Amino acid sequence: LHSQLQNLGCYVLSNLELRMFLPSVAAGDTVFMTITDVYAYNATGVNCRVLSAVAQLKARQRDVRPLHPEDMMHNEILNCSRSWCTEVTCEVQQLLQDVVIRVSRRAHDDFFRKAKYKSVRIVSDFDLTAKETNLITLRAGMLRGESVLEVLKGRAIPISLWILIGSIIGGFLLLALIIFILWKLGFFARKRREDENDED
Repeated sequence: LHSQLQNLGCYVLSNLELRMFLPSVAAGDTVFMTITDVYAYNATGVNCRVLSAVAQLKARQRDVRPLHPEDMMHNEILNCSRSWCTEVTCEVQQLLQDVVIRVSRRAHDDFFRKAKYKSVRIVSDFDLTAKETNLITLRAGMLRGESVLEVLKGRAIPISLWILIGSIIGGFLLLALIIFILWKLGFFARKRREDENDED
């Protein structure tokens, strides 16, 4: 997940705060997504902190109605009203031209294996604020944004035991046929004569 802040003006912007809310915890305190790394490119003076402890998230986000994995067949969206969201806050001291903030996440397979769904969209929210509001005016479209990650359910295709055994036997028969054809063509005999000539 990459967030890019661009300064298209001719003045340096100071004291910006980017907040990201990334869905992470479902019903029963089941963690389905964790943040592994937060890194800022082309930036000095960017400090990011992550709040991911489940108890703290539940205390701060009291309006959440968590989605149970079995209910995902009827509701295909995981957002901050249907799951507790990890909070990432990045303070940008000075924005000269552009800053790219990369957030690496890892999905937990055990949650998605148990859940009943065809596809689910994980919707993350972003908002950008300027602490010095008397100097900086941000357009409404720049203040909020969202990112959508779609997870598709893979289909397990069972392989029959008879197909497996038949494939192994077929492979052995094909190998035997190739060896028989090479033997009939005298491939192995020629090799033996060359060896005898080398010994002489």
